[in-house]
Amino acid sequence: MSAPAFPLGPTDPRRLGPYALERRIGTGGMGVVYLGRDPAGRRAAVKVVHAHLADDPAFRDRFTREITTASAVRAPWTAVVLAADATARRPWLATEFVDGPDLDRALATSGPLPEPGLMLLAAAMSEALAALHAGGVVHRDIKPANVLLAPDGPRLIDFGIARALDATAVTGTGQAVGTPAYMSPEQATGEDTGPPSDVFSLASVVTFAAGGRGPFGVAPNPGAMLLRIADAEPDLSAAPAHLRPLLAACLAKDPARRPTAEQLAAQFVRHRPPAPPLPPPDRVVVPRRRRRRMWAALAATALVVVAGIVAATTLLPVGGAAVDLSRGPVPTAGPAPASPRPASVRRSVPVGKLPEQIAVGPDGRAYVATSDGVSVIDPTTGTTVTRIDAQSKPVGIAIGADGRKLFICSLSGNVATVELPGVTTAGNVTVGRQTFQFAAATTAQRIFLQDTARNVVVGFDMATGAVTGETPVSADTHTLAAGPDGRSLWARDSKAGLWTVYDPATGATRATIPSGSFGDPVAFSSDGTRAYVKGGNGLNAVTVVDTTTWKSIGEFRLDKSGSIRNLAITPDGRYLFASMLTTSTNGPEILIIDASTHVIVQGLEITGQIDHMAVSPDGGTLYASDFDAGAVHMIDIGGFR
Repeated sequence: MSAPAFPLGPTDPRRLGPYALERRIGTGGMGVVYLGRDPAGRRAAVKVVHAHLADDPAFRDRFTREITTASAVRAPWTAVVLAADATARRPWLATEFVDGPDLDRALATSGPLPEPGLMLLAAAMSEALAALHAGGVVHRDIKPANVLLAPDGPRLIDFGIARALDATAVTGTGQAVGTPAYMSPEQATGEDTGPPSDVFSLASVVTFAAGGRGPFGVAPNPGAMLLRIADAEPDLSAAPAHLRPLLAACLAKDPARRPTAEQLAAQFVRHRPPAPPLPPPDRVVVPRRRRRRMWAALAATALVVVAGIVAATTLLPVGGAAVDLSRGPVPTAGPAPASPRPASVRRSVPVGKLPEQIAVGPDGRAYVATSDGVSVIDPTTGTTVTRIDAQSKPVGIAIGADGRKLFICSLSGNVATVELPGVTTAGNVTVGRQTFQFAAATTAQRIFLQDTARNVVVGFDMATGAVTGETPVSADTHTLAAGPDGRSLWARDSKAGLWTVYDPATGATRATIPSGSFGDPVAFSSDGTRAYVKGGNGLNAVTVVDTTTWKSIGEFRLDKSGSIRNLAITPDGRYLFASMLTTSTNGPEILIIDASTHVIVQGLEITGQIDHMAVSPDGGTLYASDFDAGAVHMIDIGGFR
């Protein structure tokens, strides 16, 4: 978001929530955008709504609902919602700061995108839309100014905002919310809009990126542009010939005739350059991600400047025992010593759209939650052996201790019990009206689910199928974790930037721990006495916590530029796995770290975004869900047992 910056004026706020505001970086239909920094020095784009919107009760109500929904969506290629406050005098929200120009400015500087960059842009934005739509979010204002070109790929911003604006007097005057040149026909005529409207707008943006002008050209005024969109045929002559039929289908006047975002993503991905073949198993690093290679062309055209972020984290106590982070100098993971046998990708298994949570049974079978069910992977054949449908999007899954039951926790607040291996549904328990966050205490056989309607976390006993109690948590809780023994419940408050650790039996606060951003993983040793927490001195730092004393054993930084996405650990606790979102051009995406020395012993580079990881009980296989590819990578880690 390297837009023109302006100093703060006398009427501008100096602080909102945990963010100290530094300068203005933009304005829009919703309000003013500021560059802010949290106490750890991390940057955020903080949007403050206009005064006339703040005075509208309908806007506040819709803003609250839409931001709650948007905050829960884990979508690739989007700027993550970090925090928001709809009750403030001037409501605001903070999103991930994206250091790069918007598509409008990039084309004004360097002209239309070359085809490799255009194809990455189209594929990435359609993948983002598919994830948003699967999570119940419709963007409603897709335009070049809402597409930012970051060093590692484009980002779609401001999802969930147009719907909030829709509830205000803006539309009461007959005006449609959105940018006329990129509206859909149904937006132009004031009809209800849904996911097909976003598909239409995305096709308009892709056409603009290909030729420097939208499919309906320019018009003397907004009204004339809306008439063109409603009645005229699009001009797609600037787009590559092989894309024109697909773009034409997206620009159909009838929403029912347009492809879905998921179908669109599948088609755009087909047109991306193929990845090179995998190297022999004795090679340490597997091929670079397709998207990074293609993004190089787009980044060169857009003149994107890489900006590194290294920040020191400070502790913000909110009650209970603050974790002691006063250890000496932070050690840095050093060069890799020789390993007995390098890890390698054994197989990549297609499992369906948007794979996330992974649970591994005692027999080594892997269960993978996708957008509409659970796929089951056989560890011997490396194939998907069955598919289990879910009533609504799964937010988490867990396996019973004996491997005979699977528990599917859904967005609707329902826990379904499935008998294995016959995959017969044996029961359903409703624990809340809507659950976004999930954690499992594997040894204790307990599940924790956040009921967002009541701001509580509900416990569920996998052995008895009964609800076991409730723990009140902050309304800003966006991530959960649980110690394997079930005696500690971890809830991340995105506004305070903290993990609060509760005793679920009493609701008492046991400790507070600074959190990282974007993923906020926690990995536990098998006995639960150690917790590895993203955070501390930078986005690539890990804090090690002794859960018997709630004191820091130490911190270490990974010798790798980027942000930790997820953590996993071998059953014997000897090796830690960290999946990374990196800013370098040739770095590994999954790092294998010696847990005692904090030394990186190997790196593997994967083709897409790794969302979750899990290690098989025998310690021989690391399962990693690839959000981009709709697959799970089976990684042979037998040499690190």
